[in-house]
Amino acid sequence: MKILLISQVPPLFELKRPSSQAFASLQVQALWLRALHQLGHQTQVFRYTDPILLPSRLSARFQLAFHHTSPLLYSKYRLAKSRYYPLFPANYLRSFRLSRLINSWKPKLILITGGISELLPEPLYQAQQLHIPIFLFHGVHPDLLSTQFERDHLQLFDWIIVNDPTHAQAWLDIGAKNAIALPYAAIDPQFHRRLRLTPSTQQRLSSDVCFAGTLFPNRQRELLGLVHRFHSLHLYGHLHSGTPLLPSLQPYYRGPIWGKDLVRIYNATKIALNFLPDHMPTGGNLRTFEIPGSGAFQLASRTDPCWFTPDQEIVTFSSNQELLDKITHYLNHPSQRKAIAAAGYRRAHRDHTYKKRFQHIISLI
Repeated sequence: MKILLISQVPPLFELKRPSSQAFASLQVQALWLRALHQLGHQTQVFRYTDPILLPSRLSARFQLAFHHTSPLLYSKYRLAKSRYYPLFPANYLRSFRLSRLINSWKPKLILITGGISELLPEPLYQAQQLHIPIFLFHGVHPDLLSTQFERDHLQLFDWIIVNDPTHAQAWLDIGAKNAIALPYAAIDPQFHRRLRLTPSTQQRLSSDVCFAGTLFPNRQRELLGLVHRFHSLHLYGHLHSGTPLLPSLQPYYRGPIWGKDLVRIYNATKIALNFLPDHMPTGGNLRTFEIPGSGAFQLASRTDPCWFTPDQEIVTFSSNQELLDKITHYLNHPSQRKAIAAAGYRRAHRDHTYKKRFQHIISLI
């Protein structure tokens, strides 16, 4: 099947993307492409965030500098791009290029990643007239981060694919045709796996407890309770715009982390924490699958028992005290910890691969 993947590329990932590749290896869409190729599909990629006038890398550097020096002004600019997308001339040129690609290549399915503010609806109306199904992948509740484009043109999307059942219902409530929580987050067995680390890498990355993810204020407050309580605590991740790192956490912070480096970290830790975001009351994020898929023991704030069996393939906590108690217990009982990590690894590699996700998605046509 001919599949057109329409995706954004964040500025940081653009700087790491080789010019010969559609995506940087650390961007999840690169793993989607590999799964689609493994299933025997032909794929084309259209990056809807590619600049029109500036070279891609120069534009990415400018955006990152703008965000770093004036985060409030940058946020207002992004909000304006979302709200007034028809007023940006570059969106007309991108849309013309996309229309030409759809007309010439004639895909049988279009997959789009959420966050669209750089297009006009005409190419998707064209695809609709050609009876090409259009699936939108969206990782956030529509009341929080859906763009004006997505809300204005909901009827263009035949399916909206999400990671949380409450998100699916929210999309249906605002008028979506169909929405389903598969989830679409998953693993690539060639990428997320057990690694044989060199002694020096193991020593450098080894930790009793680690957390990797965006360090929102509420997550920082939860992590404060772990300070000075365990032999080694490593924190990795992105600091949200305008959010400083709490002073007590600074000795444990090791910067942002992506791609294969994150897999190495999961291979070197005893316990990997996963604080699910508040907007995902019943679903899962990427870490839900990437932690066990990389061979680590996962201690998460919640999980869907249909995805991993609690206390057998994953361990959950519901309060700060329970988090402390379970970290202490599983550090003191390594055989239990390793058995659960091994079971989670088998389950992730059996049931939660991108190849299986896309088999399910394509079956919806």
